Amino acid sequence: MASVIEIHRQNEALIARLESMSAAELAALKADSVGIYLQAMWSMPTFDARDGTLDGAVASGKLGLIRDSQLRDRLVEWKARVEDSTEEAGELRAAAGRVLGRMTELGGPWGGDTPGIGPAFTNPDLADMMRHFPSGSLTLAVNDAELMGAVREKRLRAVMYLAALLGLSDQAN
Repeated sequence: MASVIEIHRQNEALIARLESMSAAELAALKADSVGIYLQAMWSMPTFDARDGTLDGAVASGKLGLIRDSQLRDRLVEWKARVEDSTEEAGELRAAAGRVLGRMTELGGPWGGDTPGIGPAFTNPDLADMMRHFPSGSLTLAVNDAELMGAVREKRLRAVMYLAALLGLSDQAN
C-alpha cells in the first residue's frame, strides 16, 4: 500500500511540474524524460485489500458473535474504508481511461493506429514503449485542452483515491 501511495505522490509532483513548464522547457526535455511525464498523466496504481474472510463474516450475519465491541467496530470501519477505496479506484481507472483514450486519438505513445485504449492496459511493455518518446509529443499533449482536462480530472480522482487509501492505511497501522 505504501508503494501505491508513493507512486501517486510522485505522479502528482510530475504533473504539477509539467503544467508549470514553458514551451522551451518542454522542447528541451530528453526523450527518456518525456515518457516519465506521459506515464504520470495516465498512471493509476491501486491497492487491493484482500478481505474475503471479513466479507464472509459480514455476509453470514454472524459478526455480532464477536464480543469485543471495539474490534467489531474496527472491522466494520475497515470494511467501509475498503469499499470507499474500491469505489474511488474505479473512478480513478475510468478517468485514466479517458486520458489514455485521448492520448490514443492524438497518436499516443503506443502508436496512433491502435483504436481505443485496450492495448494500453494489456501491453505490459507500455512503460518501456514510452521511455524514448520525442518531446514534441509532450508539447502536443500539454497544448491539447481536452487531454489536459482529462488529466486534471484524473488528478482529482487520484487525490480522492489517495485520501481513501490513506484512511485505510491509518487504520491498518
